[in-house]
Amino acid sequence: MHIPRNAMGRRAVRMLTAVVTDPAGDYERQLLLPWAHSLEGTVAPPRSSG
Repeated sequence: MHIPRNAMGRRAVRMLTAVVTDPAGDYERQLLLPWAHSLEGTVAPPRSSG
């Protein structure tokens, strides 16, 4: 999976800033970011069956 970590960090800081600046404000408290599923590469070779 490709997770947009940089975008998550940026949005988290914006949301935190909004809460600190105006705790009673009307703003997004939850946000879904796009992600992608990829079958490229692995971390280790598959286990042998023997």
